[in-house]
Amino acid sequence: MVRRPFSVGDRIRIGDVKGDVIELGYLDTTLWEFGAEYLSGDHPSGRIVRFSNSKVFNEYIHNYF
Repeated sequence: MVRRPFSVGDRIRIGDVKGDVIELGYLDTTLWEFGAEYLSGDHPSGRIVRFSNSKVFNEYIHNYF
C-alpha cells in the first residue's frame, strides 16, 4: 500500500471482484461490488466486499478510476 495503487472512490478489479473502493484501512479494503455474476453491465449487486490488503501483493489490480 506504499505506492497507493488505488484510493477511495476508484473503481477497481482485484481477482474476480469489481467494485468501487469505499474504505481503505491499514489491514483491509472495502468495496461496493458492481457487475456480479448474475448482473450485466455496471449495476451494483448491493454486496459489500472486504479483503485483506495482503491480497494486493498476490493479485493483479485493474484501476478503472
